[in-house]
Amino acid sequence: MSDRINYKEELSYSFMASKLRYEPETGKFFWLENVSRNIKAGYEAGCEKATRIAKGTGQPVSYRYIRVGREIPAVQLAWLLGHGEWATGKIYFKDKNPLNLRLDNLEMSNSLPSKFDFSSADGNKNYLEESRKAFPLLWKERDLQKKFGLSLAEYGEMLVAQNGKCAICQQPETEMRDGKRKSLAVDHDHTTGKVRELLCTACNQMIGKAKEDRNILLSAIQYLDKHSEASPNVVSLESKG
Repeated sequence: MSDRINYKEELSYSFMASKLRYEPETGKFFWLENVSRNIKAGYEAGCEKATRIAKGTGQPVSYRYIRVGREIPAVQLAWLLGHGEWATGKIYFKDKNPLNLRLDNLEMSNSLPSKFDFSSADGNKNYLEESRKAFPLLWKERDLQKKFGLSLAEYGEMLVAQNGKCAICQQPETEMRDGKRKSLAVDHDHTTGKVRELLCTACNQMIGKAKEDRNILLSAIQYLDKHSEASPNVVSLESKG
């Protein structure tokens, strides 16, 4: 699940459009560059894999995948290249054929089956919990819009520009949540609301605990310099023995 979410954050439309050409009227993909010695620009991209068994017939059901650093469902790439942004909900095939990747055969849904009692607080709570699990990108985009005025695509562009690393420590996020690596946090000026860059949890908390006060952070640097091994104020202790 984490890889499925992360590739949508890390791979932008412009990047994918530089790698692949998608034909909406046929649902086919073609490479725009040489991928390997045997796969050249102009070759059709992707391969079919049987990934599940149909409940009614017991027959294997195949889907198309395209490898761009990792295997990505071709239906997701069709939506991206056809609409200019990643799908935030579940994509359905109108004719029930998962190999028919024509753009007019694809539709997206952000709703869950009507099995919840919306007249009760518990029913609404259960719906929100299930919706967040089923459509994590939709909720992530809603949160980004509400807190920072950012779209998921804009967040992805920032992530690509930073090579997926924190703007301060230049390292990827290491914190985990529910067994998955957390996304880099959007840092913003709490006074003006202006979005700055993306930070890892540690650096984001560091700035927060310093009250975003540069004098405190400069004082911390001076403190570390004062007590570094190179400082004349530091007297090294020789071991006794």
